[in-house]
Amino acid sequence: MRLPLAAVAALLLGAPALGAQGLVRGTVYDSLFTGAPLEGATIVVSGSMVTAKSDRRGRFVLRGLEPGPQVISFTHPKFDSLQVSLPSYAIEVGEETTVTLPLATPSLAVLHQRLCGATIEEATTVLFGLIRAAEDDAPLADAEARAHWYEIVVGQGGGSQLQRSLTARTDSTGRYLLCGVPTDIALTLVASRDSQVTGPLHLEIAPGPLARRDFSLSLRDTAARHVQLVLEGDSNILGAEPGSARLRVAVRNAQGRGVKGAIVGIRGTAISTTTGESGVVNLANIPAGSQTLVVRAIGLAPTFRVVALKPGAELSATIDAARIAALLPSMSVIGLGPDRVVAEYERRKKLGFGHFVEGRALQDAPMSAAFWYQFPGVTVDAGSGSSVMPLMRGQLLTRCVPNVWVDGMQLNIIDGWELRGALMTAKRIEVYTSASRVPAEFLSGDVSGCGAIVVWSR
Repeated sequence: MRLPLAAVAALLLGAPALGAQGLVRGTVYDSLFTGAPLEGATIVVSGSMVTAKSDRRGRFVLRGLEPGPQVISFTHPKFDSLQVSLPSYAIEVGEETTVTLPLATPSLAVLHQRLCGATIEEATTVLFGLIRAAEDDAPLADAEARAHWYEIVVGQGGGSQLQRSLTARTDSTGRYLLCGVPTDIALTLVASRDSQVTGPLHLEIAPGPLARRDFSLSLRDTAARHVQLVLEGDSNILGAEPGSARLRVAVRNAQGRGVKGAIVGIRGTAISTTTGESGVVNLANIPAGSQTLVVRAIGLAPTFRVVALKPGAELSATIDAARIAALLPSMSVIGLGPDRVVAEYERRKKLGFGHFVEGRALQDAPMSAAFWYQFPGVTVDAGSGSSVMPLMRGQLLTRCVPNVWVDGMQLNIIDGWELRGALMTAKRIEVYTSASRVPAEFLSGDVSGCGAIVVWSR
């Protein structure tokens, strides 16, 4: 039924008038990451339903505000997982007036003080993230994240090694936070809860104020059980039982073709194989949870990828291998510039305590177990397939696995396949057949008194 015009006019005249309202315009700035306007921030007015989103230029408009004092705040996904409150702004909104309000995230100094209670150090970051159950992705409270790396302090008498580590426990939401994590070296992180552990996870953190890494930890896979701690501060060895996860890996070159002869394996385990013509391999019996996939091939830069594996399931991964390029250092050298790494190698060579092999003399090392017999006191554990591992004699004259360093990173858990892969791209190696001959920078504190093998790809 259509109402007569007189009735419509009466309804309009009788409607209550809206009160005078104010409007707020502004721009949100990212003072932490980019120093530029911040897109995607949600701006809210305390005690009301009025909200707005910032556009690609950081601009926003809040309409329909009641006159009087108002409190404006904002959120952004970058900060949600950090559980850091962003600043609030108290303003006075007038009737039928426009208020211009600039908003900004905390500066790096302010944020770091809130999170870590200290000023940020050069070449470090705040590493944070979630640790979840591999079975159902549920956040895990009271799990431990432990990162460790090595620094070498060089003085007039040579170098000495220092192991650094950071530990944090997850809160009720599964969040962990580590302050002072280095960004100029590679490091190893292990997540654990009770007797369950991830593999030793290879992390390379790009420079920046914050870095997020999420991990998964299996609570039921017996292969992901902690069965031994090699040294104080070392990574955990995974259980010897076969795991329930599977991984299909395709290794491709820059032209998209499969890479033949690449060694593909899971760090901290004996699981490895070599690619055929297709460049595709299938790895089985892997412990569930986060693991480090390692790919090495002649002429290609080594690739390390942390993968999250679910129990009883298969994950597919494609590795786009790159030609050998400059690698991120694996140790922090204090008092020694990167350009002097080779000079220090030559200095140790002149001291004559070890055996030094370089250039073409290394070409047979990855392929032949006999390579290791040239060093007095070194024998070989034949293992199986690519798991050949050189052994030395420890202080008690028992056979021991030497401490292995690759580009300055000590691999506390190493199988023969990974050493073989590292030798494929090595330019020089140092072999010290007893602990008494190992330079201070490569001593690990191993009570077995074993020697060391130091591999350099540069």
